[in-house]
Amino acid sequence: MIRKVLGNEENKESLILQKCSNCSEGLGKQLCSSCNKCFCQDCIDKGIITKLQEKAPLGINGGCFNANTIEQQYLRKYILDEGLSFSNVYKDLLNDLEGKKYFFLLNYRIVLKSERQFRREDELCEPCFAELWNELLYKYRVSIANSLPREIRRRPNCWYGNECRTQTYNIEHARRFNHICDKVDSN
Repeated sequence: MIRKVLGNEENKESLILQKCSNCSEGLGKQLCSSCNKCFCQDCIDKGIITKLQEKAPLGINGGCFNANTIEQQYLRKYILDEGLSFSNVYKDLLNDLEGKKYFFLLNYRIVLKSERQFRREDELCEPCFAELWNELLYKYRVSIANSLPREIRRRPNCWYGNECRTQTYNIEHARRFNHICDKVDSN
């Protein structure tokens, strides 16, 4: 990392120049609004970091719902059956995003939560956007729970909820229990 500090004439902020977090080649020009990693102009031009309002996700990434493919299938089917698209769902969620705080369970396996507040103009790198998209889809899935088919709604909640590790490798367990819920408090 280069520790040279420059004054920015436009907004009088100080910038710390460092190598690009993605390619390690160019000098960083833009910070991710979430992780504060720095990205060079070449990586910005490749779309490694973009404004939230310019994103248009086309589906569910593999890590969504803690990689529970059953819950992912239920959400995909619901969106298709309702005549929606992931792009439209994202636009609606983005309209609701402003000023709200989101908690990220990083990688859904680490029980370290970080709180973030986002605006439409914020620029996020791909990994941070994937986490935000996962969180938005989770909140969306919670909000439509009563609109899902009866057989999905009637499943009992898993004791470990969204923190369940079994849901990722045991399809029967994932199908039998709802994992779009919090872990049951043992007290």
